[in-house]
Amino acid sequence: MPLARLIAISSRALRWLGAACLAGAAGLTWAQADPPDRVAYISLQEGSAMLALDGRGSWTPADVNMPLTSGARLSTDPGSRTELQTGSAALRLDGRSDATLTLLDNQTTQLALTEGTLSASVRSLAAGERFEIDTPNLALVATTSGEYRVDVDPRTGSTRVTVRQGLADVWGDGGQNRRLASPQQWVFDGRSLGVVSQGAAPARDGFDRWVASRDTLLDQSRSARYVSREMPGYAQLDPYGEWQQDPTYGAVWLP
Repeated sequence: MPLARLIAISSRALRWLGAACLAGAAGLTWAQADPPDRVAYISLQEGSAMLALDGRGSWTPADVNMPLTSGARLSTDPGSRTELQTGSAALRLDGRSDATLTLLDNQTTQLALTEGTLSASVRSLAAGERFEIDTPNLALVATTSGEYRVDVDPRTGSTRVTVRQGLADVWGDGGQNRRLASPQQWVFDGRSLGVVSQGAAPARDGFDRWVASRDTLLDQSRSARYVSREMPGYAQLDPYGEWQQDPTYGAVWLP
């Protein structure tokens, strides 16, 4: 059998291989239980960050390809940036940020941001699927795909929400809510959705430009033509191999 045939991997097999490799990378095991249907993983780490898989302690340095499930908490150091991918969404933290994956399954992606900056690029949102970012004072629920940024300043109690693309609902105490459309930026004070300012989304800062460059890279992924964007690590295949059509197996990836 030719060597190429031996190392060729079909797109169907890659779907399973991606999840298995991510689990093995961090030595995770799920004893006496099925693995979760959806995981997040660290797709890029610039600078340093700390990770607590259970959200409470046992901090370890965060590293690329670490798989994360519900309860995992990330804290980025000043000047650092971290990117997570889960499903078709990319989640990016700026420096001095603290976020927890509150709930992660096939229907729900829910995060809690207690400090700093989180940008979420939600590529698709299926019927019945929920994407939510909670802060100490409010909750943002995306109602469509889009690009959403939340900034939390625990010193002032203010929360800044920027919707560059998409549509989202923001919820405060007592069921108060506002619908935010793109491109807008709102600054809220406290838990009652007191509006400090509102207006058009400003020009992109350095973090936003980094987010845009990462989105462009994922948009141009060759592997996304052959495998689902839901497959963990699909974009990581691009720099390490190429896709070819095999008459027997269809699309195959060759290192």
